[in-house]
Amino acid sequence: MCLLFVAMSWCFDEVMAQTPTPSPTVKPKATARATDKRRLKRLEKAIPKAAEERAPVKAVPKAMTKKEVREAIKKAEAEKDDPKAKEPLPPVPSPDEGWMTRMLRMNVQWSEKFDAWAEGIDVYLVGRKVTKRKNETQIRIENSSFLKEYEGYHNTTTFNADVRLPNVEDYWNLKFTSYDEQSDRRGVKRGTYRQDPRPQNYGATIGLTQAIGPVRTNFQPRVELKNPLRISHSLSFETVADFKTWQANPKLEFFANPESGTGIYSQLNFNFIFTPVYSVLWVNDGVYVESDNMFTTNNGLSLLQIVDDSSSFSYSFFINSNNRPNYHLNSYSLSIAWSQILYRNILDYQIIPHVDFISSHFKALPGLIVSLNLTF
Repeated sequence: MCLLFVAMSWCFDEVMAQTPTPSPTVKPKATARATDKRRLKRLEKAIPKAAEERAPVKAVPKAMTKKEVREAIKKAEAEKDDPKAKEPLPPVPSPDEGWMTRMLRMNVQWSEKFDAWAEGIDVYLVGRKVTKRKNETQIRIENSSFLKEYEGYHNTTTFNADVRLPNVEDYWNLKFTSYDEQSDRRGVKRGTYRQDPRPQNYGATIGLTQAIGPVRTNFQPRVELKNPLRISHSLSFETVADFKTWQANPKLEFFANPESGTGIYSQLNFNFIFTPVYSVLWVNDGVYVESDNMFTTNNGLSLLQIVDDSSSFSYSFFINSNNRPNYHLNSYSLSIAWSQILYRNILDYQIIPHVDFISSHFKALPGLIVSLNLTF
């Protein structure tokens, strides 16, 4: 029995040894499907990756050096300050536009040219641009017609060229005028409420301005274009004290010119503001001229009525006195002034009917003043 059992075991081992085992490379159908899916996914990922490799590669910007950053800032500031880069292209004029539109267009073009010329002179004198402030050069042409009983009709045209040079100096300016602007400011009857034509007196003025606390100091030598040349001087001190509802405006001026010699001008005006529409100006001024030994004063009131942002009425009453041969009332006048700005900083006008009473007979002498002013 034992021999039989051993023989059967040996035969079983031989059979198992001769039976072939399945190859490890042979996989079931489920495993083959999973392998195909993985290959398909790899293929799908490879297609867009190949497309990206064929597309042009964008350059990655590299970091700028400090020198390149400074140069870029300078270039940006230069483009920002360049007036040519800011100026829009000039509009093409339409053949149907009116004469007023053409005049305004011409005014703007000439204003830009004057500003450019002044800025060119300013930068040339300094050598470079040292300030970003806008050049405020202004040219004003005034045409005035005077009509007065017993004196007839007079028409005068004056100009005032205020050349600003901000790069040269902040505290002085240059003016070319066809009249003596310094003399024009001495007395209310010579300035705002003028009733006579300005004497023609061509010249140039250099104004030096310095603030000493609340007081504004002006020194203005003027060269008169005559043969031979004449020089006049003016030194003034002026301030404005604001008390909310009213203002005080004192002024003291010392002057000297070849015709009238030396003199002193003094002023103490008060402005009372009642409402945004109505205000009253109380005028008190006097001028003494040494060569004639004459002291002239003006006193009066002026009621200002604001109609709108561009127009106003002014109702005035002034008394004029002098000391020749002794201090006495010389004349008094009544006037109504209508002022209107047609185009701001370009065109405005005034119409002033007035009545004067002279000391010789104190008979009413009516008159009319019409002024048209053009600003560039």
